[in-house]
Amino acid sequence: MIRAVRYLPILAFCLLLSGCAAGSAGGSSGGGDTITAEELATVSNLSLYDGVQRLRPRWLQPRAGQPLPRVMMNGSQMGGVEVLRGMQASDVQSVRFLDSQDATTRYGTGYTGGAIELVSR
Repeated sequence: MIRAVRYLPILAFCLLLSGCAAGSAGGSSGGGDTITAEELATVSNLSLYDGVQRLRPRWLQPRAGQPLPRVMMNGSQMGGVEVLRGMQASDVQSVRFLDSQDATTRYGTGYTGGAIELVSR
């Protein structure tokens, strides 16, 4: 019993480290919650909608019974994902996806589909 208690902090530390590593999925593989300027440069000739569709298609797919995310640019609401069609990928510095919980915490109620945050150049 004493031996097991002695190793408990080590086990907890290892679990903490493995959780941190799992949460840091990179952007280039299509995972992650941010599209960087470097990634946007690869789709700079496309509309922002097409760029996001190519780099993070899951952001634009409806989730079970949830609406699509709302688009925010520099902290202001722009509308639904269709506004991305009228924007060029080259005009944006970064794109970040917020899940419904994070979007609601940041912007208030009504973001059950999450939010796509844009930072302009």
